[in-house]
Amino acid sequence: MWRRPRAELCLTPAVAHPGERLGVELRLRSDRPRAIEGIELALTGTARYDVLGDTTSHRILGLVARFPEQTLPAGDKRFQVPFGLPSALPPSFRGRLIRVHSLLAVHVSLRWWPD
Repeated sequence: MWRRPRAELCLTPAVAHPGERLGVELRLRSDRPRAIEGIELALTGTARYDVLGDTTSHRILGLVARFPEQTLPAGDKRFQVPFGLPSALPPSFRGRLIRVHSLLAVHVSLRWWPD
């Protein structure tokens, strides 16, 4: 039976502030050696404004780290990425007219995967 590698993220610090370094550790656990085409970690930020019913979105952060094609060994493999947060990055906020949020997305590209 095919199984995806299990992914776990650890952020240091758990809450990062503008101008600080956000350490991201991705832990992948595989039940057997598995070829992967690469890994991408993308940290994005979006600000949305609603003015008179017209919603506008602005991308306020776009940081990406990529790891090349490789074979994951059976067991655990760790990948570490330091993201430097801009000092002008606004904090997360959810209001009636303004929403600001950040998202960390992880994509592990497997060589061949049956659907």
